[in-house]
Amino acid sequence: MPPPLRDASKLGAVVNRHGQYRAEIFARGLGRLAHIEGPRRGSDKKRAFEDLLTIRDAATEESTRMGALLAMKRAADQLKEDNETSAEGGVVAVNNGFRARVQYSENGEPREIKGPRQSIEGSAKADLELIIAAAASMSGRAERIKAMSAEAHRLQERLEADGEAEVGGVIAVHNGFRARVQYSESGEPREILGPRRSSEHRAQRDMEMINAAGCDVRGRAERIEAMDKEAHRLQASAGHETMIAMELGRRQFDRSHMQTGPDFHDDEEDYEASTDDDPLPYYDVSTREARESLVAASAPAKQPSSAAPPTNAVEATIQLATYDASPWGLARLRLLLDMRADPNIVIGDKGFSPLRTVIVFACVDHVEMRDVLLSYGARETKEDRESWQRRRLCEKNEAAWLQNRHKDDRVG
Repeated sequence: MPPPLRDASKLGAVVNRHGQYRAEIFARGLGRLAHIEGPRRGSDKKRAFEDLLTIRDAATEESTRMGALLAMKRAADQLKEDNETSAEGGVVAVNNGFRARVQYSENGEPREIKGPRQSIEGSAKADLELIIAAAASMSGRAERIKAMSAEAHRLQERLEADGEAEVGGVIAVHNGFRARVQYSESGEPREILGPRRSSEHRAQRDMEMINAAGCDVRGRAERIEAMDKEAHRLQASAGHETMIAMELGRRQFDRSHMQTGPDFHDDEEDYEASTDDDPLPYYDVSTREARESLVAASAPAKQPSSAAPPTNAVEATIQLATYDASPWGLARLRLLLDMRADPNIVIGDKGFSPLRTVIVFACVDHVEMRDVLLSYGARETKEDRESWQRRRLCEKNEAAWLQNRHKDDRVG
């Protein structure tokens, strides 16, 4: 009689043979069942360990030694079969661009099918859809792999022959930068231009927005149309931002020249003029603090809640541009947005959008403002999403620490 099976949760290990990680379980004295192996996972040790856990779990429902070993053998065989037949597709970032890629294995060795390099992520996604669709009507795995390879090759040849690649990036222009997408139409070069920015970072953000507009659009003509439409929106938005910045500067200029000092003396010797020689001085509006100081300078301090309600969209946008996330609260934000304030207003190349202001500065009780801004058309960039994820993670960790603080022996 064979010895009883040990606890299945302690069987086996992850081994590295010839540079390939795999799960392995060995049971003595059972002939062909003595050696149970999972699929080769290359350098992915974590995935091999997951295989080991899957194989172990297969034995938990069995009451006999032989049943447990047979169940683990079946689980290992299924993992190897899945590994051989699976093909994972996606879009990967490459040097200055993107490309479609389908990964699969053949005889335990990793293989991949690559689409042509594209500078626009949406173009690479369209390539991936075409590559996967080419295998949809094929019955066998080998036929599917062959069909996808042929389609990737066809896409590469068409790109080289037609010269239809969409090349996007940020270029330097006179006194600034701008996003640009180049493509060809009927052999003629074309381009899509974003607004001119004084900072490269802002132009790169425009490029991201143009890219995102064409990501989920099928068809090259439709994708180019979507990106062109987004570029025109950005240009109109840049003009609107300039108008709002000029209005803020004008109001500050008017206030500084209309206000009378507390003490005036008839004797000219006791009076020193405080005005600048330049009748149109430069006003810094690049940061939130600078914008707030422009509006509040030379005026009595007021509580945000007592600020006069806006009478038009420009006034509402000016108030939103100097918006302080926490004191004004959700009701004030809705009022400004209902008055058609621009939810994407950014003053200066280093300024924050209202959405970014809420993400960074709003207290925990006011973070729902983010959802309100998004519902009114605020556009969330990749940088905004990453900042939001970091904030939520920090809040989660802080809540867990506060909950368990009384259990910490180090706390007096």
